[in-house]
Amino acid sequence: MAHGDSDEDSGRRRAWGLAALKDLAGRRYDRSVLRRTAVLCIFLVPAYAANFLTYYIVVRLLPAESFGLFYVGNTVENVLFTGSFILNLFFTRYFVSVFESEGPAVAVAALRRVERLVLAWGAAGAAGACLLLPLGAKTLTAHAPLVAVMVVVETYASYVADLGRVYFQSIRQTVRLGLYTMIWMNLRLLLCVLGILALGTVWGAFLGMAIAAALVFAGFHVMVERTAGGVPAQAPPLASPLALVPIFLGYGLLILIFNLDVLLSYFLLTGDALGIYSASSVFPKAILVVTTVPLQMVFAMMVAGHGSRRDFNRVTRKGGTVALGLAVAAALVIWLGSPWACGGPWGLKLCEPAVLGLLLLSLVPLALLRVFVLLEFARARDWRAMALAVPVLLYLLIALATGRSIASLAAGFVFFAWATLAFFLCLYLGDRIRRRSPSV
Repeated sequence: MAHGDSDEDSGRRRAWGLAALKDLAGRRYDRSVLRRTAVLCIFLVPAYAANFLTYYIVVRLLPAESFGLFYVGNTVENVLFTGSFILNLFFTRYFVSVFESEGPAVAVAALRRVERLVLAWGAAGAAGACLLLPLGAKTLTAHAPLVAVMVVVETYASYVADLGRVYFQSIRQTVRLGLYTMIWMNLRLLLCVLGILALGTVWGAFLGMAIAAALVFAGFHVMVERTAGGVPAQAPPLASPLALVPIFLGYGLLILIFNLDVLLSYFLLTGDALGIYSASSVFPKAILVVTTVPLQMVFAMMVAGHGSRRDFNRVTRKGGTVALGLAVAAALVIWLGSPWACGGPWGLKLCEPAVLGLLLLSLVPLALLRVFVLLEFARARDWRAMALAVPVLLYLLIALATGRSIASLAAGFVFFAWATLAFFLCLYLGDRIRRRSPSV
């Protein structure tokens, strides 16, 4: 009899355990930050691997001069695409608000409204960029005007395609967000290579990448329209375009902080020192770019949880954990692999492991700083990030006076990163203390 009771109790424990696991993977998953990030990273690893693999394949398909033109064009595209990060935050707040208050059908109508806006204004911006590009990229446009045009076309297509990622992260469809990003990056690699093989030109590579962005967005659009069920809905209006100003300035300051040492290196270092510092900073800057997508998803969850202080604080804490974990893990991987990845016969030329190791120390404060800036944007305190101008100006004055060597510039930037995080954290904590204090 006792044996039977033991079997019955064991069966109940197993049943309870299975139920708990199902609950953990099901209902509670909707509010999970860490598990969603882990799921997303499963897709992001092959996505960004394909992105980096593009350079390795293209350099073998094109002659040296053509690859240099491709690299310059891709750099210009990255600069032009920087605005997508700011629009991502702006549209995410809009989609989350609509989805939470009005439901999925109205969210689809909101997507249609944003699509029309981005397609129309993006086309006007692309036309303007084609006219202004000769002023900012004389070498590119003088030697290959068709390449310059295709760079702008590919950037425009990428802005439109990025709406798919904004929408999926806003409605918390993590798997679809990961799949969309992975398919986009791999299709981008495939059509880039096919464009070179078919046309034998650099502009063929950018044409292929533009087609990839157009195809993934077309597939996304068709899928969303099918799931919408054809139910007409009226979307609420977007915020005034003036609301973009503080986000543009604040997040623009954050991006400037991420890259301020590299910009200063062009003024403070010369000759081989400039090349060594630039090459040694490639991996740290790449990590900051790669971790953008998971933190944008966390931002959407911050906005969704803003109505509840408990939910908002929980998402914020876990968002900080995600940022810290990704920064530490990526820095450790790069540091442990630096003997092979940095310098040497197989690594990045001109990269020095000692400089790389020092710059990796800036990743943790910069990753956490981005979380606090996103936190303020989630609370609609858009002007708060403008306070970052204070440490930026101080750092510029100090660096211009002291940073005339690789070691001093790298060490100074690491100190600046930690000091800026401490400065912004003090502002955040001071604001919380003031809000909790009773009125006098």
